Amino acid sequence: MVIPTYNRGDLIGETIQSLQEQDFEDFEVIIVDDGSTDDTKDVCEELASVDSRFAYVAEDKKNRGPSYCRNKGYRMAEGEYLIFLDSDDLFLPGALKNRVKLMDAHEDKDFIVFVGEFFKRNVGDTKKVWNMPTDVDPLIRFIGDDTPWQTTGPTWRTSSFEKTGLWDEGIVGCDDQEFHTRALMAGLRYEFIGAVDYALRGAVDGRDQLGMVLAKRKGLISQVSRIKNICEADLNLDGQELKTAKKMMAGSLLLRSYQMLKFHDDKDAALEIWKNARQYHLIGFPVYTLGRMWIKHYKKLLGDIAACLINQLESDDFLLKNRALLATTPVSCLDEDPYDGRFHKQESFVSSALVRKGLLPYMRGKLTRKAALL
Repeated sequence: MVIPTYNRGDLIGETIQSLQEQDFEDFEVIIVDDGSTDDTKDVCEELASVDSRFAYVAEDKKNRGPSYCRNKGYRMAEGEYLIFLDSDDLFLPGALKNRVKLMDAHEDKDFIVFVGEFFKRNVGDTKKVWNMPTDVDPLIRFIGDDTPWQTTGPTWRTSSFEKTGLWDEGIVGCDDQEFHTRALMAGLRYEFIGAVDYALRGAVDGRDQLGMVLAKRKGLISQVSRIKNICEADLNLDGQELKTAKKMMAGSLLLRSYQMLKFHDDKDAALEIWKNARQYHLIGFPVYTLGRMWIKHYKKLLGDIAACLINQLESDDFLLKNRALLATTPVSCLDEDPYDGRFHKQESFVSSALVRKGLLPYMRGKLTRKAALL
């Protein structure tokens, strides 16, 4: 197991304890510290000194990112199977023994995926899972921002892991989404099991860490790079699936354009992001033009009209409606057969006062405001 960490001295002890309490004992853990400035080093070195299964590696340069740490840990790993665990998350009792048993029994699989459950203070206190298996191809779901699983979900066959091309150290935020998309595009064989066996810690100190990353310019540009990388690779899709994937990628680019407006008020950068939708032939000219209009006249009359027309003309795939929002899917959905999909139905991200209110209330409000200025 590889654990990247940075300033987790207050939490990593719980993570390590969840591994020490497993009923499967034949494992190694490589903790790669990305230059922590708190007591992470002291905590890890003390634990490693009394348990030889744990190795602590300190980097001399901080903030090279979790993907760098995961790649470094992988190169040091000697086990037959490989798991990447975040330094604030936990394995549930019996998880490792069950994972090894299933990997042993499915020699034809490159990796097997399990489900993670969110918690805030105590495991089980939210009754929400990261996501779950559905009848939609996971590759399509990853492309459409409906991330089926996250970093700790898969157990990898170490001999197969090299085929992924390793973690992209240039991706900032959603690096697991990019990585698993590439793994599926590479044709790796897998099984997605709808069983919870690990716990993901929710926002620490009230901070949504993923949201904070994507609110930064570097995080947004990184997500655009993710889409461009997919466009420049072999998607291994055809027919309707390829059309769906293109719609989703175009929608994802417009979403990042909107986020560039929302968080940075930068129309030029937003237009540059959206330009990729035409450059990679993801969307037709009419909707591309409407997207430009929405960006250029954001929160103005023409922009509101463009947003309304996009919602009328485009599919749910483009509008990214068919996805689960993070930490909203109840554990109980795992028992539904078939799953009814209600937690994978979102509102369109292309919104405006006209879209929200409807034409008559919108125009009435506009006229009322104009009259008040006379």
